Amino acid sequence: LFPYTTLFRSDGDQKIFYYGTLFTKPDEVWIDEHKQDNVEYHYTIYTTNIIKLVWANEIKRCESMFMECNTISEINFLYFDAKKVDKTALMFRNCISLLSLDLSGFITSNQLSDMAGMFENCKSLISLNLSSFDLSGVHNFGHMLWLCESLQMFEFSKVKTEKTKHLDYMFSGCKQLTSVNLSNLGTTNLETIHNMFEGCESLKIIDFPNLDITNVNEEKLGNVFSNWPTLEYTNINNFKSNNYV
Repeated sequence: LFPYTTLFRSDGDQKIFYYGTLFTKPDEVWIDEHKQDNVEYHYTIYTTNIIKLVWANEIKRCESMFMECNTISEINFLYFDAKKVDKTALMFRNCISLLSLDLSGFITSNQLSDMAGMFENCKSLISLNLSSFDLSGVHNFGHMLWLCESLQMFEFSKVKTEKTKHLDYMFSGCKQLTSVNLSNLGTTNLETIHNMFEGCESLKIIDFPNLDITNVNEEKLGNVFSNWPTLEYTNINNFKSNNYV
């Protein structure tokens, strides 16, 4: 099964997000089929088949959208209007066969606030690029990449955000990840950061110059500052704390 994706308009303002093979008729899923003019609630697709999503207006929540779709190997967002989306939490959770995820056409805005667990347990995913996302309004990155044990490349350096509150377990279990660049991640509002790099047994470089834990309770620090036996370089030059460590 080799998925492909496209997004187009038909029947007026109706929008279709379709992924599948050229030779297989997809299963159709009508989002809020009774109220096509008011798509505001989260929805979950539990399926391993071909999917065609159909909706009328702009999607406002992508929470749990592909969660448990554990046979999908590739998803390409060629153009996906998510400017009104506020939550992508758990969107790809447990997509354990996902190898390739092209998010270059995933269009977000500063309304996006919650990405908790978005890629949790995508254990086959090798690389991920979020450089095109507008993350200026995101406050929750907790568990975002938890158990992504095959992840080798994560592009985050172009992202600018100042509202971050939760980073707990963000990279926990990323066994193959060797470097992390968080140079544009603002943390003046940070509340939780415990176990952020737990189990990152290959991590050699952490670039986190603006780390500020002055608002983090001591019990929420966990093992953030320990258990990094492979580290060769750490940049926390502007580190601010309440002398917890």
